Amino acid sequence: MQKIFKSNKRGFTLYELIIVMAITAVAGTLIVGFILFINNQAKRAQGYSGAMSEISALRLSVERWFSRYDNNEYEFISVGGTLTASGNNGYEYSVYLKDNAVYLEYDSGSEYGSYDSDAGCNVLSLSAQYITSVSFEYNGGTLYKCIACSDYGDTTFLLEVHVQ
Repeated sequence: MQKIFKSNKRGFTLYELIIVMAITAVAGTLIVGFILFINNQAKRAQGYSGAMSEISALRLSVERWFSRYDNNEYEFISVGGTLTASGNNGYEYSVYLKDNAVYLEYDSGSEYGSYDSDAGCNVLSLSAQYITSVSFEYNGGTLYKCIACSDYGDTTFLLEVHVQ
């Protein structure tokens, strides 16, 4: 039998295949690295946004809580990360960080929060997924400073609320 098709073409050489594979590997590595970089930046932006949102909500809530009890009937006591308004009537309402939430206690007649039978008062809880610490400083008079820290990656947010 006679060959009908005669081909003078040779296949790819081993060197050509290795070079193509190397170029493909470098291009793939660059593309995957870029995708991971963009994904990381998106997560950081989401975390930054979440931390700023939580700190803004905390600021407004602490100012509202403080203004509700800032009168002659309550004395403010700051112990560790808890600020307590201790009333002449024997009631105490506190602000504190616990289990990834900031809790603000209000009297049961308040429109804020919902009644908690264990606490015996209304409790408003704010998500604190990004807030790592809350502390309060008493300056001898009626000036309090609320300091909230939020660590996200290598970024630390610091909120100071001065309330008079």
